[in-house]
Amino acid sequence: YALGLATLIANARHAGQSIDAETAKTALWLASFSVKEVGHSLAVDDVIRLLHPLRDQYLDGWASLLSKAANVRVTKLVREELDEIYDHVSNLEDWAKAELADAYASARNEEGACSLLDEIRDDVLRIVAGAYVYHFLAGTGKSCPNADPCKELELIDQRLGDLEEQVSNPREFLKNNPGLEEYLRWRSVKKLEESLNEVIKDAQVFALSGLGICALIRGELNNAMNY
Repeated sequence: YALGLATLIANARHAGQSIDAETAKTALWLASFSVKEVGHSLAVDDVIRLLHPLRDQYLDGWASLLSKAANVRVTKLVREELDEIYDHVSNLEDWAKAELADAYASARNEEGACSLLDEIRDDVLRIVAGAYVYHFLAGTGKSCPNADPCKELELIDQRLGDLEEQVSNPREFLKNNPGLEEYLRWRSVKKLEESLNEVIKDAQVFALSGLGICALIRGELNNAMNY
């Protein structure tokens, strides 16, 4: 139903009807959750094509949709759209950049993922996005310029521990971190406090898993098992 409604709005835009930015934002928000339920590559491409008329109406929402699509299946069309939006990264909000960094990692685009991390100014979002990206890089044996994935993951693990203490009052924490709050709204339909806890836990899992990979690469089997 949500995807159908988003498609109707996109079709109206394609037909020349005036669609305001807020309506386009809502449509892309609905679609970004619905696309996660699509399993077939052709269906993923269909969603991208059908909603493309809304792309320029709300580029941050389009970035979120592409990120969700890339996590389902990285098709040729998804890669092309990721390449296209790369030229507009400077126009995106930090929360959308954080989502895209994950998408570029899923698409095995190391250069894009590293570049996105450099673009994120929000400290918390950079930590969260970094956990995903550096975990991916640790597994491929590649790295960002001037950033060793294993060392970065150690720092991220420490920062995530600090964050756990800071979020004892989630509402106050999110009030002081509006970019993270928007990231959570586009990530899940759950309550913000619950989604915040999940994001931190997931990032910790990726950070520790990445550190385990690093230990294995160094031949430190016991340390790898501890992670």
